[in-house]
Amino acid sequence: MAIVSAERQHSHRPAAGEPQQRAGSAAGSFSRRQLLRSAAAAGTAAVGALTLPPAADAASELRSVAAWESMFLRIWDRDHASLYLPRSISADSRTYYDLAYGLDAAAAMFQATGKPAYLDRGLLYVENIIASAQPSSSFPRSRFKDAYSGWICREAGSYDGQEVVLYEIYFWRYVTRLLRLMQANPGVWGDAGYVQRFQNILAFTERNIFDKWYARGPKWYIYREVTHITAHFGYIALDVALMTADATRRSRCLAVFDNINHALPNRSGCSLRAQLIAHPTVSGGLFWNPSWGSFSLPGSDTAHGNGVVSFIVEAQELGMEWTLTDINGLIATLNAAILLGGSTTASYIDGSGRDGWINDGWVKLGRYSIALQQRLEAYKRAQNCQLWGNCALNAKLLGA
Repeated sequence: MAIVSAERQHSHRPAAGEPQQRAGSAAGSFSRRQLLRSAAAAGTAAVGALTLPPAADAASELRSVAAWESMFLRIWDRDHASLYLPRSISADSRTYYDLAYGLDAAAAMFQATGKPAYLDRGLLYVENIIASAQPSSSFPRSRFKDAYSGWICREAGSYDGQEVVLYEIYFWRYVTRLLRLMQANPGVWGDAGYVQRFQNILAFTERNIFDKWYARGPKWYIYREVTHITAHFGYIALDVALMTADATRRSRCLAVFDNINHALPNRSGCSLRAQLIAHPTVSGGLFWNPSWGSFSLPGSDTAHGNGVVSFIVEAQELGMEWTLTDINGLIATLNAAILLGGSTTASYIDGSGRDGWINDGWVKLGRYSIALQQRLEAYKRAQNCQLWGNCALNAKLLGA
């Protein structure tokens, strides 16, 4: 059980009244089960992003995509050379956890600008990692020693030499997002070279990420003891469901996504829907404790809460399960309980503590709220490519 305890405590930090959904919008036109059926029928057809930010003239007053990109480019090459490229060729799954932030930054900037340089850099990281994968049977200390490919953790301690699911899926949720963005971009999807790279990465993802950890035991490796790690796998399952050509895998992915949202098979009465409740102090806000079935204060720490928020944003963007009503609840919590003024952020989502981190999930809520995006323009803590890339995407979608 050591793997459960260690992963649960892992810090999700990098190394270094809101608008409602418009009547008649696409996301509000279908029931959840209709969307699930539509996803199952989609196969490998291109599925574009279904983001529905509020339309308002005030968006023109926001910092522009170009301004965010200028900030991003000041450090992008430096971080690539010193942080992200070395991690991508390390053959150490622990470093992939931190590489996730660089991949998310590149994907966000690609979606915001459409420039292939950002896509190419993200693909470089992914393809470097895939190139270093080895059969589990070749790892002396692996507990699995099966035919799937993967990586071991090389950090000192109990994980040294082990295959660690968290380190893989924390990074790989942004791999599946990058693939989805490739499908949604006509220029990329019309390029045979990009399509081949997409197919190669998707095939690896299907077998050596989703299939592998599912085969090794959903109870232990998918439906986890805390909300955020479970959400990471739900993120991957949703994206793979929309891209895979294999009907059996698609059905299994959708079942995982649905189980996480509505009925965890190994925890009676628990689900992400049931776990998110009314915030105890913020009107209209959402609150959750990371341990299934517990609703005690202070709730999730802000840093780990990023994983749940990222999952919900991804699902809403695709019109799957989570709605703008849910998004508005998260925005209320961020505005009133987490962003405490200036760049001070609460450590927990009940508003307690003063050491929160928002770059990997909470910041993505700015794409739904002009007022929130304006607050993020003044946010000075933990300024890096992930923050600026996602703020650029927020600005793009708010002005769409």
